[in-house]
Amino acid sequence: MMTAYALARICQELFGDVEYAAINTDRNKYPISCGRVVFMNIHSYYAPVTANYLMIECDKFCKIQTDPYLSDSVPCVGTNGQQYPNMGQFFCCSVKCMKYYCVTCWDLNPNHAITQINTNNKTIECELLALIHKPLIRNARTPEV
Repeated sequence: MMTAYALARICQELFGDVEYAAINTDRNKYPISCGRVVFMNIHSYYAPVTANYLMIECDKFCKIQTDPYLSDSVPCVGTNGQQYPNMGQFFCCSVKCMKYYCVTCWDLNPNHAITQINTNNKTIECELLALIHKPLIRNARTPEV
């Protein structure tokens, strides 16, 4: 319902500095309702990623979800900033983080844990930091047959 050119123009107007835009297709070259936009600088990249979605008024749709692109074969950054041999399945979408983690390191990172505060002998569960540091999970790719 949208061309790559239209997607690039919308992102250029909203976020600036678009280098490349494409609409993803299946093996028969039929559009699969998702696309990619590459930005020229980090500021233009962070804006749509933190927005999570765009509201656009048109005949066929009104909302475009924006997620960061997950790369294949990125190693886990680990818990102390040192890389681990494990592959990073989880990508933290927080602007403060934006890193890949394996399952173990995701759980060990204090920014991804549930915090609780004790007040007057009551345990009040605070907002989950995991909602702020929400993960995108990269699935292992399987070859197409």
